[in-house]
Amino acid sequence: MRTPRRAGLAGLAGLALLGGCPGAAKYDSSADNTPDAPASSLTVSSPLIVAEGAAGSLSAAALNAAGPVSWSFGDGAAAEGAEVAHTWAAAGNYTAIAEVQGADGRRLTASARVEVFRPPADPAPVRSGSMALDAQGRVWAVTPEADTLAVVDATGAAYVPTCDEPQSVAVMGAWGGGGESGDTGGGTGDASISAAGTIAAACLGGQIRFWQVESGSRSAGAQDVIATEIATYDAGTGARAVAITGRGGVWWVSLQGTGELLTLTGGEAGITADRVA
Repeated sequence: MRTPRRAGLAGLAGLALLGGCPGAAKYDSSADNTPDAPASSLTVSSPLIVAEGAAGSLSAAALNAAGPVSWSFGDGAAAEGAEVAHTWAAAGNYTAIAEVQGADGRRLTASARVEVFRPPADPAPVRSGSMALDAQGRVWAVTPEADTLAVVDATGAAYVPTCDEPQSVAVMGAWGGGGESGDTGGGTGDASISAAGTIAAACLGGQIRFWQVESGSRSAGAQDVIATEIATYDAGTGARAVAITGRGGVWWVSLQGTGELLTLTGGEAGITADRVA
């Protein structure tokens, strides 16, 4: 019986010269076999909700970056850093944008939505008060604890400093324009009334104060209102102005303490008061 012959080293070397085993991988020493670097990426923190005038924080995570993260906050301000804080001066919606140069040569950007809200009056109102509606659909309300008038519409709210504990508010067209209390213009179609009106507030100490209100157009929001104080009337010692209304250029004021009813006419140049009851 014949014994099988074993392949010697020479035979194995021959296989290597002929290309080795079928399907075997070949190593190419000239190729670049370095693993690919991770792709550059940039992500930012979730949407931010912050009060007007308060600092809000944003953060960015940059992978394989070649430089610092730069920020723009949507209000003209800018900063650098992975974590930043910023204060928005006005209420509204902003887009904060982060940008960084990636090690792979790409310029990366990511954005976060920022909602800045106007905080309520401080202290927050806890007592109810009178309200009036102007021709633009804005609601005016007294906030006695904060010594302000609030003007509110769908765009937000604004606050007008008034006097100690305002008790009542009334709205009329440009003084003498014939508007209705609670509805400047009263359907008269007077173009001047759409852009200007008068707000009156009856105050705890017997003062009645008046503001000329300008908003520019019917589409202007509450936060665009400009209120300029134009006159003050003092009902005297012991009087407490608790209610006010206006019609046809005449303001009617109810006084508690004296039990009187006043009518006020005139305007910025001077006020005439008559006690009718």
